Formats: sequence, structure tokens, C-alpha cells
Amino acid sequence: MAVTENEVIFSLYKDQPIYRDLLQDFVSCLDERVIKSRAAFENESWKDLASLMHQLRGAAATYGYPALAEIAGSVEIASGQAAVPTESLAVYIEEIISTCKKIEAGMELT
Repeated sequence: MAVTENEVIFSLYKDQPIYRDLLQDFVSCLDERVIKSRAAFENESWKDLASLMHQLRGAAATYGYPALAEIAGSVEIASGQAAVPTESLAVYIEEIISTCKKIEAGMELT
């Protein structure tokens, strides 16, 4: 079955050979980042979640994945609020998971 354009996300730097190994390293760590983020959310460890999202936002932006950086930034901000909007965060966490899967699929095609 062919993968459609809506099911993959490519790095802005995918066509630059110098970034190939760096992008593979970043993408290979996404599952671990998702697991840690989901655990922080489920344990309501908002400070940990904000820290994880801050790191993810920076890394995603650095490696050319602005969509992931934007979502991670939204989670970082929301998890730092006095009244944490857990329902919104749950949606964002699922969006991060979906986005990471699309990034992984894109990496497999490059």
C-alpha cells in the first residue's frame, strides 16, 4: 500500500546530505520522547512535561520539523499554566504521537 502525502512529514533539510545522519538520530529518539511525555502527562508531572516539550520543541525546530515544534510549544505553554487544561493536553499529546509517526514514515522514504 502506498503512503500518501498526508501520512508523512519530511524535514526541511531532507535534501541536504550533511543532515542525513543527524536527522536519523533525531527520528530514532522520537519513540522514547513520546513515552516519557505520555508518562509525565499521565502522572500529571506538569513541570517534567513542560521540560520535555521545551526540549522537543527546540530539537524539532533545529532539525527542520516546524509542525512538531509548534505542537510541542503549545504543550509546553499549557503544562505551565496554573490551571492545567488536561483535556486540551490529551489532544495535544495524541497530535504529537501522530506527528512523530508521520515523521518516522517520512524518514523511511528518504
